[in-house]
Amino acid sequence: MALEDIKKVALAEQEAEQKRTDAFRESKTLLADAEKAGHELVEKARAQADKKAKQMLAEAEANAVKLCEEIYLKAEKDCLALKEEASKKQPDAAAILIGRIVNGE
Repeated sequence: MALEDIKKVALAEQEAEQKRTDAFRESKTLLADAEKAGHELVEKARAQADKKAKQMLAEAEANAVKLCEEIYLKAEKDCLALKEEASKKQPDAAAILIGRIVNGE
């Protein structure tokens, strides 16, 4: 083999090794970039999920407060109705009790 051919082969091997090294370095860079982007997406998704969860919790609390107020108002209305009904029956109840006491029943 001629010296010229040996130099060409050596040069081709050096170029191939350089390309392999460059490709390896580039693949590492691409992998690192992809991992970073993946982590950023996960963090973004987590932040959005946290925000949505807080929003849903706030809505649930507001609905619970509203429901409690409605229940309280209904209970208060029902109590007033019972008191009114009891007030109407009080004279009759007192008369029955007095009659029982007087008559010994």
